[in-house]
Amino acid sequence: MRLRSVFSRNTLRRLGAALRLARWWRPAGRLLHGTPPTADAQSDAAAPYDSLLVNRMRDLVRVAGRIPMIGRGLAVRLVAASYCELARKGWHCVLHVGGSPDVSHAELRLHGARVLAAGGDAPAELRCVASTGGSVKRVPARWPDGGDSTVARVETGGDLRDGVAELLEQLGGISQIVPPGASVLLKPNFNSYHAPPASTSLEMLTAVVGELRGAGASQIALGECSAIALGRTREVLGRTGVPEWARAHDVQLRYFDEEQWHRCEVPGRHFHEIIIPACVQEFDRIIYLLSAKTHHQAGVSLGLKMTIGFMHPAQRVELHCDHLTERIADTSLAVRPDLAILDATRCFISGGPAVGTVASPGVLLASRDLEALEQQGLGLLDEYGAIGLDVGEEQLRSVLALVDGAGVKREGQQEEQ
Repeated sequence: MRLRSVFSRNTLRRLGAALRLARWWRPAGRLLHGTPPTADAQSDAAAPYDSLLVNRMRDLVRVAGRIPMIGRGLAVRLVAASYCELARKGWHCVLHVGGSPDVSHAELRLHGARVLAAGGDAPAELRCVASTGGSVKRVPARWPDGGDSTVARVETGGDLRDGVAELLEQLGGISQIVPPGASVLLKPNFNSYHAPPASTSLEMLTAVVGELRGAGASQIALGECSAIALGRTREVLGRTGVPEWARAHDVQLRYFDEEQWHRCEVPGRHFHEIIIPACVQEFDRIIYLLSAKTHHQAGVSLGLKMTIGFMHPAQRVELHCDHLTERIADTSLAVRPDLAILDATRCFISGGPAVGTVASPGVLLASRDLEALEQQGLGLLDEYGAIGLDVGEEQLRSVLALVDGAGVKREGQQEEQ
């Protein structure tokens, strides 16, 4: 007999979360008594977020807290067990526990946002921290310099190499963007392994790498962190043909979920710091390779949402908790590309980001100004009747207000340290 014929879907989710957390039951007990988890409590699980969904844990804690007599103690233990699981995965989290003589409350935070809580609100007596690892420091963001906001446009139905070359000529040539000897990080859109326009095409990657070689770039790397629900980025990219392509074109692959992480301060409304890969600082230039598509939650996925691919998996949980539109705007301030190219030869006009209704504008857009490109991209999708553009327009207005707001330093301005 299949379990689905006996239990509801929500019950199965709670059972699954309980089974995953059960292995941390004893370590959580030691933690609640003031002793951090010991080495023997660790396991050799492979993926950094293979079976963890915070929403399911939250649901489980909520249900446990309703059980008469033992409910609060059970919920508190589940919060601590959740911390043990997150700590093992290396997520940046903090557990506050308190109460005497018996622990009566626990609170779990991810990057400062409370995601799980049980019991009362008394001041915590014990605080444990699971760090993302490596040094943590401020990373200066790449602010728009208020300079060239030209958006190049090319209509193409054939070889993308010619289209990309013409785009760059309209912007003054690749040498104006990438000087000889520069190291370049390409940030494509491989949120999933689905075929274009869900993801960046290998043809586009080849065309851009050819231009960079001609400009004399000393190092070219491709970096990505795919959707957390799909597991490791290494495994996602393995289904796209990117590793084989990278070897053939001498391009280094940087899997962000396997890198060290740093904090990057941003003047956001909901995020005041974004946790990004430390390796971002290694490169002289950053180039975005965008797909044109609608997004069933975020309205659109063009340039502003691209920075989510730099974002630490734990912080992405916060991203989807509330105020998604404004949080995307906050996130886009953490990393600023030196050039962004939007492939709209084919696009999604509904659905997305992985599957949707496809249209074929046959257009390429490029700019050094991410917001200007975003506006042109929204206009192009509007021409083809795309759904959800009002959400994308809200994101654009939000980020423009943040960039132009008081206290934001642009490139070339001096900032007091």
